[in-house]
Amino acid sequence: MYQKFKLLLIFIILIGLPAFAWYFLESGTAMRKEAMEALKPKIGISHFQNVEWNDTPVTEDSLKGKRWMVAVLGADSANREHVQTLLKLNKQSEVEFTLRTFVLAGMNSGETAEYLNANLSVPVNDPKWLVSYMAAEHVFPFTEQIFSTPADYQKQSIVVLLDDKQQIRNYYKLSDPDDLKNLVRHLPVFLSLKK
Repeated sequence: MYQKFKLLLIFIILIGLPAFAWYFLESGTAMRKEAMEALKPKIGISHFQNVEWNDTPVTEDSLKGKRWMVAVLGADSANREHVQTLLKLNKQSEVEFTLRTFVLAGMNSGETAEYLNANLSVPVNDPKWLVSYMAAEHVFPFTEQIFSTPADYQKQSIVVLLDDKQQIRNYYKLSDPDDLKNLVRHLPVFLSLKK
């Protein structure tokens, strides 16, 4: 019995562990290749001018030279949940990378920037975050023009990954669980891309 146990242990060490490691290495390589394909540069952003919640001007030059996760949020009840998702993504990546987040959110009539900051729990005093609000009916037309949003991603809350050369790398629907899984997988690859 002891002899069989020793043979089984040797088999696991010599065959099982390397096979297990090879399988996960191959899976990781395939996932990175898929992410690299999805993150190929698509198009540059258009010129724009807007203001942050505190009336500080924001233009495309404000985004130059850094990688951004741009969140386009309609004026709806899911925004608080969407901001929580953005916060989790920031927390997840902060150990290895600096993730900058630009939030463009719609506001309904009668709402103020201060109210939305508090209601959505947006970290407006964090220098890695830009937060801008505009009338609800203008958010999607504005961002569709700036970020050349494909038809499948128009008129809904999305994330756009934007590289340091202002090239759009990919789009993700915040309400689609599969898109969110792809965003979680693609984000570390996006942040580690060579310049």
